[in-house]
Amino acid sequence: MRGLLDAPPEGQPFAPRCLALAYGRLTGDRQPALELQLPQLGEPYGQGNPAALLGELGPAGAPYVARLRELLPVHEEGWLPLRAAEALWKITGRADEIVPVLVRAIAPFAERGGAYRAITETVKLLAEIGAPAAPAEPVLRAFLEADERPVPHGTWRSVPEDDELCDAARAALLAISGDGPALPCGSDGEGAPTG
Repeated sequence: MRGLLDAPPEGQPFAPRCLALAYGRLTGDRQPALELQLPQLGEPYGQGNPAALLGELGPAGAPYVARLRELLPVHEEGWLPLRAAEALWKITGRADEIVPVLVRAIAPFAERGGAYRAITETVKLLAEIGAPAAPAEPVLRAFLEADERPVPHGTWRSVPEDDELCDAARAALLAISGDGPALPCGSDGEGAPTG
């Protein structure tokens, strides 16, 4: 693999990055991946943002905490706030600085719909955080109580994506409160479907 890192296959623009990530995960030497990815740390697009790599470092990623914190207010929605917050959570374990960012990133989708993959992944991170994610509870309930599916409509993926988002919201609410089952999607709180 080291040989492939030094001479990646031609015509495959993602090969160097994928090889460097794989090399780091197999050997523990993340330096080649850091050298390739850190220059793109602030890019707002793509679920594979370099911040995810920093999160993989865990507490050893402490030298990058200041850079990650700078990214939190840059974009209010999308993959960047999720990946930066997730990395900070894995490095510092401090929910107080990232939960407000995560809530801000998902709240508009609870109101207007159109939730996409990053929103579901953000809700899953809130479940991982557990009780310290309590400020997210009203938004999570809004996803479950919505009259319409909070995901984009009209594709074959709408139902499974909605199910996944609702399952993630339920799991997050359970992790936050531990008080039993959350409301089913489209429920009025009495167990009866709405809309």
